[in-house]
Amino acid sequence: MDMKRKLHLQLVLSIGLLCSIFSGYLYADQSCSASIISAIDSDLKKSGDYILDIACKTKPEDISEEIVALVSASKINKDEYKYIVLVKDVGAGIDWSRAYSSKLYLDNGVSLDKKSIWIDTANYELNEKVRAFGVRLGLQYATSCTENVIGRPLSLFIREHDKVRPVLRDVPTEYFHTLLKQGEVGCDQSMISSTEVGKLYLSMDDSANQNFKDIRLKLKICDVNGVSCRALVGGLKYDGDSNSGEYKKAEWERYIDDNWLLGKE
Repeated sequence: MDMKRKLHLQLVLSIGLLCSIFSGYLYADQSCSASIISAIDSDLKKSGDYILDIACKTKPEDISEEIVALVSASKINKDEYKYIVLVKDVGAGIDWSRAYSSKLYLDNGVSLDKKSIWIDTANYELNEKVRAFGVRLGLQYATSCTENVIGRPLSLFIREHDKVRPVLRDVPTEYFHTLLKQGEVGCDQSMISSTEVGKLYLSMDDSANQNFKDIRLKLKICDVNGVSCRALVGGLKYDGDSNSGEYKKAEWERYIDDNWLLGKE
């Protein structure tokens, strides 16, 4: 990960305050059934792993399919975590060969909250035949004196040939930005000039590239009281064909840096 995007929090703010700022999500229960938890737990134990967090949700467009997203941890290697997303037929067993799996890197500055996985089944219709679903990860940040926090990354997935693959990876949806007064260095409350928070909204566009619709982005930026707000808008285009490729986010991230996070003095 780019060092300038290292996730940290201002010392002058408690984690509780950050959570209250980002509490716009009022989520319904996404608990998994006892049978799913038991089956997954049994499989993970074979390799010395265990469930750190898990969420389940039935697809709204096809109630015969269920989405499962989890983070597992290792009892053998304390620093090893896996991020796993799968789609299974309701009532069927777990087929790990069809799941998406990647390593999740946590350190002293970033850790995963309990009950922090959220399966997002908004209508991410990529074309008439393909609908994606999202998974958001909630993170807990240690305190630091760096000025920017980015969090709750969203990834979009599709089920293709019965296997889950990502089409968009780890787009931050929540931001926290603090500016110090000119010439000040440190974390004292009196040194802060202004504090802003940002929340990203996604929607599908009518235009398309490589047979997948473009994604519209709107980053709403407000002061911590929500009184003064503005927005940055942009979009993502799919790069690849229907069997491989992803939405590219580098240009969007540069736009945010230049026009907000790194563009102010």
